Amino acid sequence: PMAESAKSRVSTFRGVADFTKLYNLLKEKEGQKIVIVGGGFLGSELAVSMSKLGKEMNHSVTQIFPEDGHMGLVFPKYLSQWTTEKVSKLGVEVKSGRSVSLIEETEEGSVKLVLDNGEELQADHVVVAVGVEPSLVKSLKSALPVDKEYGGLEADKFLQVYPGVFAAGDVVSYFDPVLGCRRRVEHFDHAILSGKLAGRNMVKSLKRDEELESYSNQSMFWYSGVRFLYLNCF
Repeated sequence: PMAESAKSRVSTFRGVADFTKLYNLLKEKEGQKIVIVGGGFLGSELAVSMSKLGKEMNHSVTQIFPEDGHMGLVFPKYLSQWTTEKVSKLGVEVKSGRSVSLIEETEEGSVKLVLDNGEELQADHVVVAVGVEPSLVKSLKSALPVDKEYGGLEADKFLQVYPGVFAAGDVVSYFDPVLGCRRRVEHFDHAILSGKLAGRNMVKSLKRDEELESYSNQSMFWYSGVRFLYLNCF
């Protein structure tokens, strides 16, 4: 929830234009208070990078997210806790287990964030770095199963959402036979590999004598904030 007057001091981080805007903003003047909303890869990556720049320009960086630790939705608990401690030591004020209830403009021209516990924070700029919610047209929602928990079209382990209908990429929620749970992944290699498998299964579904392939790929990504390569399989 955000007041209309506060929108000029709130931005997302989706493309090069967003980076340019944020970079120029940070270089504009010293001693700014920056708040990042989101504890996933993008939010954490930003927090670490901005804290390094903050030391040069005397900026303060605060990161807010509802999970218990950084990457709490994808890391095992011990690794999430370790990463949170690492980011804190780099100078980021971490507020885990918290969500934002309201953002509004102050009389001084900055913004005030009200958290779910009633705590109030002042900021010069807020960056919202959270995951995406698939945008499904009404015709799809009424004709195909939608995952209410993870969002997107609900598919089986073959990426099939309806007999003869397959989905891939960010839009699909599928059952992962390796981890034994349902997931929706927003990573580059997932989009490519799930697309290839969905295509093969579409062809195989037309041939009754061929079995469909399960999608068991564990998405890979590089997170430079703590410098390690990590596979989702744990």
